[in-house]
Amino acid sequence: MTFDRTGNIFQMYGDGLVPDGLPLTWTPLGVYHPFAYAQTVGYGKGSAAASISSPNFPDDYQQGMASAACVGPYVVSLTKYDFSQGTVRGSGRVDLITSKNAAFRPVDVEFGFDGALYVSDFSSAIIGHAQHPMRDQRWNHVKGRIWRVVHKAKPIVKDWPRIEGAPTADLLDLLNHSQDIVRKHARLGLRQQGEAILPALEKWVAARMTDDQAILEAVFLLESLARSGRRCSLPC
Repeated sequence: MTFDRTGNIFQMYGDGLVPDGLPLTWTPLGVYHPFAYAQTVGYGKGSAAASISSPNFPDDYQQGMASAACVGPYVVSLTKYDFSQGTVRGSGRVDLITSKNAAFRPVDVEFGFDGALYVSDFSSAIIGHAQHPMRDQRWNHVKGRIWRVVHKAKPIVKDWPRIEGAPTADLLDLLNHSQDIVRKHARLGLRQQGEAILPALEKWVAARMTDDQAILEAVFLLESLARSGRRCSLPC
């Protein structure tokens, strides 16, 4: 499961489809859409999906989808997303890594602070799923690979912000950062400080009432504090 900058939910299912979470809102008496109606990506069975957020990757792919198939086609791909048609539509597939070697098993993808795409490769010719017994000698329990993918035509981020131990004010300012992963870890750092951040958060929001992304990040943060057992709110 992955989230884009505005909180849209995308989830890769076992069949490799990555649907838009909004059209999958099925209710007993409400609207119902066929499952395939929400499909945005479907290149092969896998378990890897990440919203694209990287200054190193092409601008027209930002907030699209990075995905990987580890059964059948062994491939890591990028897809553009079009949000103008109501439901999200994917296009412009680009395959970054592909192999005919059955031991190439890309099972996870994630963008780093440096903007590179990191691919976790299970690196095993067999992956179970009822085809192979657990005593099969070909099982690989100790080896794996991590591939680092960069766009050579654009710079890599070399000076990323400090999260751990950073002051509350610095973490709040990072909530407007362009990279999803930086904002995510800034929210985690703020959540660890608990209710003590609320006065500073109120002032931060009050100075940014016309900034939709800032307000949304504050909502995300308050929701995480509420789910951790703390009651908190901001004035409207």
